[in-house]
Amino acid sequence: MGNAELTLSLGWLIGFMEGEGSFSLTRQVYKDQKPSLRPKIVLCSTDFELIDRAEKIVRGYGINPYILDREYMNEKIKDMRELYINGVERCRKFLEITTPHMTPSRKRVTAETLLAYCEMRMSKPRRSPYGEGEYALGEIMRNLNSKGASNIPWAKSADGIFSGKVSVTTIS
Repeated sequence: MGNAELTLSLGWLIGFMEGEGSFSLTRQVYKDQKPSLRPKIVLCSTDFELIDRAEKIVRGYGINPYILDREYMNEKIKDMRELYINGVERCRKFLEITTPHMTPSRKRVTAETLLAYCEMRMSKPRRSPYGEGEYALGEIMRNLNSKGASNIPWAKSADGIFSGKVSVTTIS
């Protein structure tokens, strides 16, 4: 499965992704490191077999996703399994394979925007500062993923985090 040829399995994965998946660009801060903008692709379902099938297909393309099981104490809420593809390199590889075959939709535009971000970051040296291009793509992502456009520019909303002026919760 090493190429982007549309197979039955890839077509199934793309359909599942378009129905149950999400594409995002998040601001993340790790303990003792500079803040970063992290691309993330998520698939989730209460049907664990569907996530297992998606994981097998994704791994077949040489992409190692993270799997998280959420168990809820409330019996009225079903347990959920989530598949995460995190990071510039993994997301770019996944998006290069899937995006050309997606149906024309807002979700495809979101995937193309995230792919443009990943390509921009991969064209720069590792840990290089974020520029206007990254902030512009972040703002497009936010607008595509929200019900209404924010009146605060994305670069401005991230300004305090990247200048170190805002206190943030860290992830260990």
